[in-house]
Amino acid sequence: MLRRLFRRCWRPEILRQTQRPVRRFGLRSDLTIAAAALLGGAGAVRCDETEISRLLRKAVEHSRPGMIAEIETGRAVLEQVNEVLYSHFGHLKLSSIDPMAVFFNVLEQTKLRTEAWKQQRALKLVGAMTDLEGDVVLFRDLLRYAKLADVAYATDEEALRKQLEALRWRFVTGSCDARPQRPAHFLAIQGKKVVLGVAGTHTIADCLTDCLCDSSPFQNGFAHRGAAEASTWLCAEYGESLKYLEEKGYEVVLVGHSLGAAVAAACCVQLRASGLAARCVCYAPPATVDQRSAREAANYITSVVHDDDVIPRMSILSLLELYKVVLSYNWLPAAKTLVAKIRGDPSSAWLLEMGDSAFGTLETQLEVAWKEQASHVVEELKKLETPRQQAQALSIPGFIVHLYRCPGGYGVMKALDTNFLSIELSSSMVTDHFLSGYISALETLTKAVEATHHSKLEWLRSRGGDGAEQVHEVAKKVEELVLKARSTLQARPDTS
Repeated sequence: MLRRLFRRCWRPEILRQTQRPVRRFGLRSDLTIAAAALLGGAGAVRCDETEISRLLRKAVEHSRPGMIAEIETGRAVLEQVNEVLYSHFGHLKLSSIDPMAVFFNVLEQTKLRTEAWKQQRALKLVGAMTDLEGDVVLFRDLLRYAKLADVAYATDEEALRKQLEALRWRFVTGSCDARPQRPAHFLAIQGKKVVLGVAGTHTIADCLTDCLCDSSPFQNGFAHRGAAEASTWLCAEYGESLKYLEEKGYEVVLVGHSLGAAVAAACCVQLRASGLAARCVCYAPPATVDQRSAREAANYITSVVHDDDVIPRMSILSLLELYKVVLSYNWLPAAKTLVAKIRGDPSSAWLLEMGDSAFGTLETQLEVAWKEQASHVVEELKKLETPRQQAQALSIPGFIVHLYRCPGGYGVMKALDTNFLSIELSSSMVTDHFLSGYISALETLTKAVEATHHSKLEWLRSRGGDGAEQVHEVAKKVEELVLKARSTLQARPDTS
């Protein structure tokens, strides 16, 4: 039932209403399309919004026209989160969360999560490493394989061949038709590299559903059941061929996006267990393996997460935590502050006329609404304890590279799996999952790193022939660069 519900929200006629071309995650999109897909159509799930909530939304739209679309995007995702929880735990009902709590929580997060805030948070995170910013080899590698992960979404073999040829890769074999536990994929060769690319799901709705699949035993741990089964099929299909190619001197690399990344990572784990020196590059992978397995794979799996992408953060535990946060959120102070601003704005008099009524002023009505919600919070929070204890914790596999928006472009850091245990409420939490966003961010970072390296080389060339003192200065600078490069290489997976 849940899958049918999500698919109604993403049916083609709704997407066409946006007047923008969207086929799948491999292509570019924007907030307008994501919001239309999440909010459009009679099949979309919506809270029973109160008149006060509608009025205050109008107030926000009146003061900041662009913000309402951002709030609605986060709001719609939260409501679909509730549907997912209800499908797993029937006693957690959508009506338990007051629309006011959703509205003001998303509003608060939208204001808080600025690019400057993200940058400061990245610098303060325990265990984070920001020296990746100077690693030109890493970014060229990640950009190259992101484009190959995009190729896996080709609709037919002719398109697949052409896209690979454009990237100077030679198609060997593969299939564009996905079947249960048999994902669309391709095998391609360039020089002494062989790549196995795995396609993910074609809609974020399917991904929201599928990444909550039950886990099953996997390689002395446990993993996402669907990813494990699909990877077992891929290993059976291509394991011997990849072993033969590796013996002939080829480097074996697996790539994938979204659930395709989860399958590629699981396949890589199995290939390594069989003796192959394969490695894997994942984009937007969901948390699909146990923490021990995830961390043991850090020397041969690289996982890339783009800013607020909701899928790597999606799990039963993170959904339950989000449910708890929103349910217990005290939105009354923020609501009163908004009403105070309305009262101080002469152009908003019409809003006051609509809001103040025979039942009391807006402030009075808000207090009554909050007390009504608060009376149910304690009981609802008790219902969360059993599912929280029963849910298994899953992690993003391997070495995690987090690309985050910051003033002037993008920042990048090595992140821990624990940095992605909660869902970030933001206007881009859906569109950040699109592979086009990953490619764009990596292009920006690669250009910035190459420009920095070019300027350093120019400085070295300009100082090279100015006498013994200058030569010593250049040698010292070169030594510093080599030491930094060596420490960076030791701290991340091999890129050969």
